[in-house]
Amino acid sequence: MNKILVFLLLISSAVQAQNINFSVLEKEIYHNNQQGKHDQSQKMLLKILDGKNIDLKEEVTVNFLLASTFRSLNDYPTTVKYLDKSMELAKDLPDTEDSLRMRIKAETAFNYFDHHKYTESGKIMQDIVRLNFRNIDPVDKAYIIMQTAYLKYLKKDFSASDRMYEESLTILKQVSPCNQPVVLVKKMQLYGELNKMDSVRSIYEKSIAIAGKCSILKYKIYATEELLEIYKKREDAGKVFQYVKILDSLRNKDNREARLSKMQIDNQKDLKKEDIEEEKGFFWKSILLEVSALGLLIAGFVFYRRSLKYKKEHSGINTGFQQIKEKQMTADENHTKEEDPELHENKLTGRQKELLELMAKGLSNKEIAGKLFISENTVKYHIKNIYLALGLKDRKELFMKIASKNK
Repeated sequence: MNKILVFLLLISSAVQAQNINFSVLEKEIYHNNQQGKHDQSQKMLLKILDGKNIDLKEEVTVNFLLASTFRSLNDYPTTVKYLDKSMELAKDLPDTEDSLRMRIKAETAFNYFDHHKYTESGKIMQDIVRLNFRNIDPVDKAYIIMQTAYLKYLKKDFSASDRMYEESLTILKQVSPCNQPVVLVKKMQLYGELNKMDSVRSIYEKSIAIAGKCSILKYKIYATEELLEIYKKREDAGKVFQYVKILDSLRNKDNREARLSKMQIDNQKDLKKEDIEEEKGFFWKSILLEVSALGLLIAGFVFYRRSLKYKKEHSGINTGFQQIKEKQMTADENHTKEEDPELHENKLTGRQKELLELMAKGLSNKEIAGKLFISENTVKYHIKNIYLALGLKDRKELFMKIASKNK
């Protein structure tokens, strides 16, 4: 009987809710992402989801934070996946949690905007503005105003664009000064279009200073990328060469592509565990309800007998299921290897796709470097990641895939 009581206590402790301060968690995730420690954010969040001992609101929040983590890495497909999941879960939240739904809505608009889906982004932002930014975080409000300003810029309404950029900056200076470069870089683009190069350089230096003070490397990269584009449009070869070297140095420090590849692998592993973990969670919760209904001692005895029977009956089933699953996976792999000629370019970033197109045209690494204003070492680094993402060994295998695709 003592063994049964100990066993039941272990069950109870296993299903107790995790003591997580989600306010502190969000700040830590935000800090990690700003510092380029996205893999740490992912690890923390996936661990919470794996535990399954969180309520609905917390599960929505974790999926939302995973979406913002991958958006920070410019991984559009993974961001969409987590945003869709968080929004679907949020439908069952009470009306009092509308602010969380609005955060997901705003994040969806930002993700569309980041990938130049301005029509989709604009519709969501118009809905938020129509509601007078109700339940919208001040930082999100600043970003919505900034992105609306950019849409004005695209329509050549430069005066309205500049005015709205300043409105956005005013908010950020008060609530999130370290994020000012997000808007300042957009102002660089605007002033470059207006041929105000003194203002462009001044804003660039200000952005770099804020990014340095806040230790946010990605904002240094963002500002330098924009300045480089401005000098390319002006065909200023000297400045282009100068800032290509600076940008290469910053990107080497960031090592974003390598981190993203590892995170995507970890993410796939977690998805494979998801169904098994859900079944385990459901089983233990069912046992807990049964124990509560029948009483501690009676339920302990019943559970002990049933658990032995359950293991015996299902061990053979699980073994058979696993064998079938392994055979199916082997068949799928063989089918893919033999019949699938696709390159699956959706796995690549925008930069990698650009390199892939030039490789397909037969350009050498040196020629590609010249085309893209980057070093040969950077080209080799990107090619290595392309091979990894597409499951290729070398260029010979790449060209065979391209040939198969064009048949």
